[in-house]
This record gives sequence, C-alpha cells and structure tokens, in this order.
Amino acid sequence: MKQTITFFDTTKDLETLTGLTTDKLGSAGFDLDDMDFGFVAEKEWNQDGWDDDDPCYESWLLYRMGSYCMGYKHTEFNGRHYYILYRS
Repeated sequence: MKQTITFFDTTKDLETLTGLTTDKLGSAGFDLDDMDFGFVAEKEWNQDGWDDDDPCYESWLLYRMGSYCMGYKHTEFNGRHYYILYRS
C-alpha cells in the first residue's frame, strides 16, 4: 500500500495535523514532553521485521527511533497513526 508520510517537529505542526489545540492533544493521548520530532501515516507501521507486505523502511526507522535517545510512542487518532520521537 502506497501512503503519504508527513513529518512534524513542533507542537503547532501537530495541532494543524490533528485539528486539536495544545491543551487537547494530551487528553487525546499525545505525550508532548521532550518531543523531538514525529510523523503521521495512514496505517500502523510494522516493527517486527521485513516482509513482502510492509516496506523495509518501516521496520528500519522504528528500530532506529526506538534505540535513539528516549525512544518513540505511537498514538492512533482519527484513523491515522502518529509516531513521536523523544529526546533525552
């Protein structure tokens, strides 16, 4: 499945992508403490490994995000999947 990935690096960008204000992002499950950057995708990414159905960059990027500084968190909101990387 071909999809568009949108990267963001500010709370303002995340507000625009979700349609939520900063005070409502937390109640929707977004953890903004020490956010470095993130991205949003139409489907959940697979970290388990590479297979014929999932592009290899998904597993590679999630692995790298998980081992970089404080890791990442996944939040599903309005049918889209948000991944936020945290700095130490």
